[in-house]
Amino acid sequence: MFEEYRRTRQSFHDKQVLDLSRDAINRSMELLRKTKPATRRARGIQAHVQELRDVAGAHREVFILDAPNGEYCVAVYDLFREPIFRAFPDNAYARIFAIAQRKRLGLDKVTRI
Repeated sequence: MFEEYRRTRQSFHDKQVLDLSRDAINRSMELLRKTKPATRRARGIQAHVQELRDVAGAHREVFILDAPNGEYCVAVYDLFREPIFRAFPDNAYARIFAIAQRKRLGLDKVTRI
């Protein structure tokens, strides 16, 4: 595919960078596919998160929930959209997803519950 669209000023190093970027994107997509919607037990925390959201009066918020079954759940509330609940087996993946959502929404912090 690279040979079909060869550019005159593109070097071998540029091709390597593009290949590495494509690989990183594919790995990220695969990790996200391995996550699953939050379990019923983790969804029991939704009422608590909803109460916090109502008290704060915020229309946009990102929460990390420590579920009792060892999963880490991320709850994303966005203005005029359905909330997103994603479960992760590892705290690092949950934190990365939460930080990405915080940046997407333009927020200052992620609330940990």
